[in-house]
Amino acid sequence: MQNDELVKILENVGIFKDMKADCIMTSIETTRYTVKKYKKQEIVGIEGDPCQCVAVVLSGNLEVRKEFPAGHATTLTHLEAGDTFGEVIVFSSENKYPATIEALTDSEVLFINIEEMMDLMERCYMVTKNFLSILSNKILVLNRKTSILSHKTIDGKIAAFLMDLYKRQKTVTLMVPMTRKEMAAYLNIPRPSLSRSMAEMKERGIIDYYQNTVKITDLEKLEDCLF
Repeated sequence: MQNDELVKILENVGIFKDMKADCIMTSIETTRYTVKKYKKQEIVGIEGDPCQCVAVVLSGNLEVRKEFPAGHATTLTHLEAGDTFGEVIVFSSENKYPATIEALTDSEVLFINIEEMMDLMERCYMVTKNFLSILSNKILVLNRKTSILSHKTIDGKIAAFLMDLYKRQKTVTLMVPMTRKEMAAYLNIPRPSLSRSMAEMKERGIIDYYQNTVKITDLEKLEDCLF
């Protein structure tokens, strides 16, 4: 991949947010990095392996999943071109992959090791600012998820999840940014239980839904599910 092609991708990456193309070009020309190609179903990182780089997905689609000893696996998220991973882990005291990452399609990933990342942050204020912003946003997302999962009942978790979307989207007609399978994994509940509870909430006139759209039909009743 040529440097000008790489810059076009990096312009949409959070670490280089609000940076001009020539500044990004200078940054990558003075930073040692590695670009690796992965075939479909090839493993990018294994849970428990050392994580010593910040990574940027340049092309393709990756799956991040949690695997269990008995052979079960839960998809945590998907990564596409422009997404990053490893930035939360690489500076931690336990810098190991917390999940397994697999290429769902032929993919390219750029890796910057911790030493080069620190040098880049020292040279460029915007990279440091953006890096801290990414970490802060991920902490907020984690706190939001922890709050949702703190509810003991399935109805409570669903209600907390929908109320969170309502507050952020500021409308009772919600666009759920994930499939039912992904939503069940996010809420840490079996998919059949999710479907059953949502159907019951629909029958009770609390919500209505179609595909990835959920409409809150009774906000007060939805709030009651939280308690």
